[in-house]
Amino acid sequence: MRKLAFVLVVVAALTAAASATAAVFVLLRTTTVHRGGTVRLVGNADRMPLYVLPAARYSCARTATCASPLHRASPPKHPFVFIGRGPAGSATRAFRLRLPETVRPGSYKVFVWCARCGGSLIIAGSDASGQTLHIVR
Repeated sequence: MRKLAFVLVVVAALTAAASATAAVFVLLRTTTVHRGGTVRLVGNADRMPLYVLPAARYSCARTATCASPLHRASPPKHPFVFIGRGPAGSATRAFRLRLPETVRPGSYKVFVWCARCGGSLIIAGSDASGQTLHIVR
């Protein structure tokens, strides 16, 4: 009986993690911004940290061959750059983030790091290659 209960708990946890990954999303409303400027987004990243990664470091996006989300057991580090957190609440809403001045001009991919989704890095956009944020001087 205990084994059955354990199996049911594990299956429920895996199902919840998989559905949480699919449910979390962010879309860029601003795709070009000045260094240190404000990025407009929409999504349901409930207080989750958002990061940018130079697009050149995410090579599968150039060839549209990205298959699945990246995973990190802990929050991402360099070359990812923390840019802020999503708003509180799981409802879809528009929000803004001011880019740190340390983010240099260039092309970037925006990610949400979802700890409760098994450490998934969910890319902004509607497909696995994601949207590109262009930062100008």
